[in-house]
Amino acid sequence: SGTTTLQDFLKSNNDALAQQGFVTHRRLGSKLARGFTPWQKRTRFLRKSGLKSRTAQERLLQKSKEELATLVQSEQNSGKTLVLSCEHFYMLGSYGDALEEIRDFFYQHFETVEIICYFRDAVDYVPSGYCQNLRGAYTGSLAASIDVYLKSDRWRYFSNYQNWSAV
Repeated sequence: SGTTTLQDFLKSNNDALAQQGFVTHRRLGSKLARGFTPWQKRTRFLRKSGLKSRTAQERLLQKSKEELATLVQSEQNSGKTLVLSCEHFYMLGSYGDALEEIRDFFYQHFETVEIICYFRDAVDYVPSGYCQNLRGAYTGSLAASIDVYLKSDRWRYFSNYQNWSAV
């Protein structure tokens, strides 16, 4: 998928990007996105991603915040631009409070925050999501997968865009 390609590019070019003033971290974006996702709104997704309780999510978020602070405060990263990539950041657009919380969090560590939110073409979204589900041992049909996606927040492009734009 597009986000996977971007994440693979960042990982493969980590050294060259560092020489140009960028710091990348492959897993930190995903950890932060899962930590900031409202538990009561996305419990099933969070449980599928390995978090068994709200307390476990809070621990993940705290640990991720500490990891980010260590990363940005290290001498070797001083003055560099941090790049985090995670497809789950897009979903936070469905939850205005989560966006405000993540914005406030990043401004504690950075003077300038720029967010680039990738909106996948809806036609490409279902087959890609279905393939990812199959890799995760999903045994349902494509039709059942389509029904799940149509009922999800992922199709609310304009409202997600508006929420992200307000941040």
